Formats: sequence, C-alpha cells, structure tokens
Amino acid sequence: MYSPLSSGKIVATIAESGARGVHNPETYGLATSHRSKTDAEANGITFVAEMNVSTIAELRNVSMADLLIYDSSFDSVLADTVFANSSAITNLPLWRPAIDGYVLPYLYGESLRLNSHGDIPILTGDNRGESSDDTMTLAEYQEAFEQIMGNISTAFFSAYPAEDAASAGNQSFNFWDDLNRVSTWDWAQAWYGGGATEDVFLYYWTHASPLYETQGS
Repeated sequence: MYSPLSSGKIVATIAESGARGVHNPETYGLATSHRSKTDAEANGITFVAEMNVSTIAELRNVSMADLLIYDSSFDSVLADTVFANSSAITNLPLWRPAIDGYVLPYLYGESLRLNSHGDIPILTGDNRGESSDDTMTLAEYQEAFEQIMGNISTAFFSAYPAEDAASAGNQSFNFWDDLNRVSTWDWAQAWYGGGATEDVFLYYWTHASPLYETQGS
C-alpha cells in the first residue's frame, strides 16, 4: 500500500503490523522499518564477499544452510541509542525494505505526508496487551524506564507510579498499551493529513480466549 506500483491493484487493506506514528521508536523493528538504498547495496556487496562468491549467479548455488545463517542477521543502528540494551524495541532485521526510489520512493513519514500511499479503505488497530510486559520487578521497572526516558523519568514515574512488583507490572502493561493505542491514532491522523479521502478504521481488541487469558487479547 506504500508503493506506487500497487496503485489500482488494491481495493482495501488490513494493516496487521507497523501502523505507528512516525516518531514512535517502535517503528524501528516493525513492518514499516526500512533502510536506504545506499546501505542496502553496501550490505549486499559485503554479503556476497562473505559468501565467498563474486556474482549473483554464483550466489544462487550457495547452500540453503549457509544462506540461513544470515537470514536472522540484525542491523546495528540502535547501538548508540537508549534502546541498545532494551527489550522494549525489537532489534532491526538486516534484511528489510530499502527506499530504492522505485518500489518504495519515499521514507515512511514522507509517504504519509505526501499521500503517496494507496488511497483505499484501511483497517488496523491494536490488541490489548500485545506488546506489554506485566512481569517486571520494581527494580527492573525503574531501571528499564529510566534508561528509556532519561531526563523525563520523573514525569514518567509520576504518570505511571509503582511501589512494588505488582504495580510495576501493571504500570508497564498500561504504558505500552497506551503507547500502542495513541501511536496508532497518530498514524491514522497522518494518513488522513496527507490528503487521503477513504475511510480509516481503528480497533482495540480486548477479548482474550480463555486458553490465553494471561497473554493479552
């Protein structure tokens, strides 16, 4: 839906992952994560060299076992950020979409701002507790969010106060659930803001199967 090549080929869509506000750091590790064409090409050259081949034709003869070693490789762009040692943000897969100017001509935020995405009805949303951690100790809660929040930690702990392990788990759950819902709403506003005319539907799913009541909706 973000590629002009799909124009006229999609009548409606359900976005199951990645509908987050453009300033939400969660987008680093979600479906909307991307890298530049320059970085992708440089990594491709490195990869071919590490496979000990010199052409794409030779690369096609490399065993699947050897290729799969690199299948789960991760990027290092979070290395010098507050999320470097945090489990809050999913690590970025090395093999992810590139802004190549053809299939994907614009960055995620640019695509929303310029209304270059498909102007089609779209449904997306969040499941209650889908990315929340409610099993933290008080010390883990304080350490994790002090690292992420930095100089606004005091304001954060005022908004999400915890006194023991139970309340720490609850507040961690509440924060990530709030972030998901607000960020999805922010994304919807950006989708409309660029000039989209078709409907955007957001859901918040709270019904959990009796078999998975402890795992969110």
